[in-house]
Amino acid sequence: MSQLPEFFLGEQNQTDDKQMSYEQVAETIIELGNRMLDEDESAEVWEVASGMLAGAVQFWLYSRQPCEDPFCQACA
Repeated sequence: MSQLPEFFLGEQNQTDDKQMSYEQVAETIIELGNRMLDEDESAEVWEVASGMLAGAVQFWLYSRQPCEDPFCQACA
């Protein structure tokens, strides 16, 4: 389960405990991209999509940083 910051959650998607499945997070991110495109007519679909993908990759890399132990089996 993942947690999203308050500004990512649409009014319909807010849950009491703010815990969401990966599928719910993906749907929320897609809805966010669609809202961005609806609000800015000059926005390019590919720019929004590539920015969101870059953010997802950056988060994935950040969340999988190894610990300080160079011999840690879990981080290998």
